[in-house]
Amino acid sequence: MIFSLILVFRSDVTLICFQKTLSYALLFLIVPAYLIKLISEKGEEVIKWINYFGLFILLVGLAFYLLGQDIAFLGGRYRGILGNPNGLGIFSTLLLLFFEISRNKFPKLFSKKEMWLIYTVLLLSLVLSQARTSLFTVLIFLFFNYLYKYSAFLGFLIFLMSIFIYQIVLNNIIEIILFLNLEEYFRIETIDEGSGRYVAWDFAWENIQKNFFIGKGFVFADDLFHKNYVPLSKMGHQGGVHNSYLNFWLDTGLVGLILYFVGFFMLFIKAAKRNKAALPIMYAVLFSITFESWLNSSLNSFTIIFVMIVTLLFQDNESVSKESHLPIH
Repeated sequence: MIFSLILVFRSDVTLICFQKTLSYALLFLIVPAYLIKLISEKGEEVIKWINYFGLFILLVGLAFYLLGQDIAFLGGRYRGILGNPNGLGIFSTLLLLFFEISRNKFPKLFSKKEMWLIYTVLLLSLVLSQARTSLFTVLIFLFFNYLYKYSAFLGFLIFLMSIFIYQIVLNNIIEIILFLNLEEYFRIETIDEGSGRYVAWDFAWENIQKNFFIGKGFVFADDLFHKNYVPLSKMGHQGGVHNSYLNFWLDTGLVGLILYFVGFFMLFIKAAKRNKAALPIMYAVLFSITFESWLNSSLNSFTIIFVMIVTLLFQDNESVSKESHLPIH
């Protein structure tokens, strides 16, 4: 974050860049501290209500869906009350990860009926959104989470193998979908174009060469794509970079990208010593941010939920049970 603040002086939109950098720093400073404070004062019950608040947002969307309201759809796809279907997919995915770590840390927090309700609403929202990346993200988490319960070494080994076979699967994804007879659900006609993502990635990579090692600060990528909206839309792309790695690289350069993800990996490796779910969550997030730029944003719900997940990974259960009975000062 110190490095990112220095980059404010290289920005073409200095004030907005400073605001975004400050906002991102405050996210990582305030959210963990405030969540820990809430847990220490209110006990583990606060985690249940955070989960239910997210569930309420999904239930409102499903109510609009059942009533056939236009607000719940965008381009014929279900979006609930989120901005777009992919946003709903990311929200549902991260909420699922948050629920899993909540249940993992506090096994007695939810009854079986509550668990079935939450799983049903989460998975239903995810499936209805038809968000391909989010569906695969959840499958990745569930697979590795199951595997790591039995063998962390085997889980890591299979993760390394999956990196090598990923390109093979990607090259044959259309044939796999056709074999499963799911071409309509996965919108197979948009896969070759990557829903405009390949256009965005090529454009991002082209501009990275101009500021390869040191970027021009937060918001640079957003500003760049906004200024080139017309030519990019003619090539089939709308939106931003759709890749958190490229987005960080554009904003902060290779130096910033390395600084961020060295910290990112160290955090999860440290968390893995305390909780077996840490690395499965990390694998899932790494896959999700390959196709979306949500990790670069500070004011969306996605990054906030992600930071809360990481905070829970480090939360000491014993301190919760002790501190929650202390008087509030």
